[in-house]
Amino acid sequence: MLTCVFLLCSNFVLGQSSDAVIADYLQSCHDVHLSNNNRVVLFKNGQEKFDDLFAAVRQARSSIHLEYFNFRNDSISKLLFDLLEQKAKEGVEVRAVFDGFGNSSNDQPLKKHHLENLRQRGIQIYEFDKLKFPWFNHAVHRDHRKIVVIDGVIAYTGGMNVADYYIVGKPEFGDWRDLHVRVEGDIVADLQGVFINFWKKVTGETISGDRYYPGMRDARELFHGLKRDTTATAGEKTIGLVNRDPFISPKIIHDTFIQAISSAQHQIQIINPYLTLCSHVKRALTAAVKRGVDLQIIVSAKSDIPVSPA
Repeated sequence: MLTCVFLLCSNFVLGQSSDAVIADYLQSCHDVHLSNNNRVVLFKNGQEKFDDLFAAVRQARSSIHLEYFNFRNDSISKLLFDLLEQKAKEGVEVRAVFDGFGNSSNDQPLKKHHLENLRQRGIQIYEFDKLKFPWFNHAVHRDHRKIVVIDGVIAYTGGMNVADYYIVGKPEFGDWRDLHVRVEGDIVADLQGVFINFWKKVTGETISGDRYYPGMRDARELFHGLKRDTTATAGEKTIGLVNRDPFISPKIIHDTFIQAISSAQHQIQIINPYLTLCSHVKRALTAAVKRGVDLQIIVSAKSDIPVSPA
């Protein structure tokens, strides 16, 4: 069971597209809030993501909130922590949280003395649900989110943790491919709320105040040198944030995938390194193909985690 986020991003005309069907489903069946007036920038590799993220961190004025499955203790994390230390010295509030299992399963984990050092440098960093004997009691309740919110104005989320291999790859696998996005607009407040609620769960500290929710502000005027959303719909995108919690909404992402597949009219494209399809998804995909939908699936030739064939 994982706690994670899933973004539905679209520009749709209600009643005329599969996106509209999915949006209506999320609102009516799962009470998912759809936010408007958003910009989205897609990063297709780690170099793009970290260059953009670091540029934004350097320009932070009030707060930097980071939530990751793991921070691998390598050069990219050290560079990030150096930047965060500098911002903390400038008076910026820096908070970070990571998952205990994600850290323990990491080949270069953060250890107790690393965390003590980071806190001495002004970085409030905590581990969620550190694995303890019997570890299997907690191994399936993990925080798999990757969220960074800066000044309550821009946010990053997606598939990438903090590790060198998102840039240089791994010798045994080659290039490491993943996707990430930066968002600006109404959706940032939703992601900020996810972090703040989780921070209280982990640390007991309540974070409140208008400075964390500054409202709609044009990030283009506050952050410079970042990759821009140059699409025709920049600033008008509708985004739904699906925040999955195993104890509250265990099947919400699964059910959303089923709804999306069942609503597809022309094409379904799936990229997944760990493709283990349940019977419900298989039936939905089979039905889509039978009604003429073009189905394209890309999986890893080599996987870091052996899984059963789909």
